[in-house]
Amino acid sequence: MGTDWEIVKLKEVIQSNVDSVDVSSQPEFYFAGVYCFGGGLFEKGLVNGSKTSYKTYNRLHKNQIVISKVKGWEGAIALVTDEFDGMFLSPVYPTFSIISEDNTDISYINYFLKQKDVWQKLLSNSKGIGARRNSISEDTFLNLEIPLPPLAEQKRMVSKIESVQNKIEQIRKLRAEQEREISTLFFSIYENCFNKYPKEKIGKILDRQIRFEKKDATKEYTFSGTYSFGRGIFKSYIKKGNEFNLEKLQRIKKNDFVFCKIMAWEGAFGLVSEECDNTVMSGAFVAYQIKKRIVNPVYLENYFKIEDYWKKIGSKSTGTNMRRKTLSAEDFENYEIPLPPIEEQNRIVAFLEKVNQLQLAYKTQEMELSELLPALLDKAFKGKLLEEEKPTTITTARSYELEAQYFPKRKALGAYIINQSLNDDKFGDTKFEKLMHLAEYWAIKRNFNQQYLKQTAGPYDNRFTFEFYNQVQKAKWFIFRKSKNEQTRIIAGINHSKSQNYYGYFSENEFAKVNELICYFNKCDYKEPEIVSTLYAVWNNRIIRQQEISDKLLVQDFYDWDKHKKVYLQDKVQRGLNWMREKDIVPDGWGEVIERVKSK
Repeated sequence: MGTDWEIVKLKEVIQSNVDSVDVSSQPEFYFAGVYCFGGGLFEKGLVNGSKTSYKTYNRLHKNQIVISKVKGWEGAIALVTDEFDGMFLSPVYPTFSIISEDNTDISYINYFLKQKDVWQKLLSNSKGIGARRNSISEDTFLNLEIPLPPLAEQKRMVSKIESVQNKIEQIRKLRAEQEREISTLFFSIYENCFNKYPKEKIGKILDRQIRFEKKDATKEYTFSGTYSFGRGIFKSYIKKGNEFNLEKLQRIKKNDFVFCKIMAWEGAFGLVSEECDNTVMSGAFVAYQIKKRIVNPVYLENYFKIEDYWKKIGSKSTGTNMRRKTLSAEDFENYEIPLPPIEEQNRIVAFLEKVNQLQLAYKTQEMELSELLPALLDKAFKGKLLEEEKPTTITTARSYELEAQYFPKRKALGAYIINQSLNDDKFGDTKFEKLMHLAEYWAIKRNFNQQYLKQTAGPYDNRFTFEFYNQVQKAKWFIFRKSKNEQTRIIAGINHSKSQNYYGYFSENEFAKVNELICYFNKCDYKEPEIVSTLYAVWNNRIIRQQEISDKLLVQDFYDWDKHKKVYLQDKVQRGLNWMREKDIVPDGWGEVIERVKSK
């Protein structure tokens, strides 16, 4: 943080400024909404004033800050821009205006409030039972502390952030245009096939499979399902036979083509992957074996990814309303698709696979773009953004290049650690966090923009961990469940299989060292990895700072880390040091010094 930056409370720079309008004053109100995760405002449309229990609405004015009392902790905070001036929100969205433009830039305040760390502080200080019921008072919001550099520096920071943000938006627009072009390309390739080659009924190129089996109440079954919109097949949940009502199940095999009779109208078609091989589905699905002699399975799969085509065949579904529409197997089998010679299909598939790889690269780039602004804001409000403008010739022996795609790589590493530990009944969040630290500082040693800080249980990277937990839970890769001893257990979620793609980010040797760590602490509770992780950090800190090192000093550093470390007996801490030397888990000064968050 800049040495001349004052730390102030938010209430010293902004103040409540609510334009409350009686709902009886006009028949309709044009409403806005506030996206979570710093997404800003959006238009909702007209609301009838007579159809609400509220007595007043809040009118928005340009350059106000608006926050959701119930979702502000999830980033539902926004700056009112020109296009939302005069729109309305309910009273649970209080508004605030800047006190003086002489010392504060409202855009600077807005960017400060877009940080995940700020949302986390609001969550910690909110009131309610369970996250979804938490509420933020105006006092809690206004008592947030904010670094306040001179106005000129605020404006320079805002200018730099906006410049990067505009470039991000330009890249996203370009990517969206490229995605549209790819969709058009897929469509044109198959339309060309319609024009050049004969058509064949699906029933002639697929064999319907009848693999139904009677349920065994004592047996576990792994289910699969179909995504809508041509997005294919996914592995779902595992249940015992006594946990569901179906009496018969059908078995699906790799490279089967499957569709859901009741959701075909919404594109529920797909090819069974190796991951879903030998799983089961209900009778609402129809499975076919592809005649590979005349049809390339991927050629068929890509055909049904195209919206025009799955909508066309889905339109043959019959029923009284949308959710009861059903596509019969007979109607599906009578549908005709273009069928080039198998050699031409193979050529088309080879080309489309290259395009699919390009799309995967775009998705990876999108993940990087999503992390760019939070990283920039973190740097800005630590006073490091403007420091980059100053020339420097300092280079240290520990300098190492920041890697591209660092968040996806850390996410893959975190998922790998969890996946390798799922059979450990003592594996939870604290244990994961210490393994993550040791894996990055001892096993991997690559610059992923780590931001570890001193926390009670040892080194902890809040910025990464908060986002990682958020993403993997939303994706349903893992479930975080509180146990009786208040530790949070991590178990597989219904989309767990998707967490097992590590994209080749790590070598076999790197994973071998990570596995070594996991095996050392398998079946241990969180205390052992906490001791070792903390000892590793204080030892590494002394190496980086070129300070004297002895067992006595390292043990003292351990206890100085946090007052709660006194629960560990000195003999136990010393045994931890001895064990680290025995297993060669010894630091060499890689990485950054891990310090406590500076008090404000």
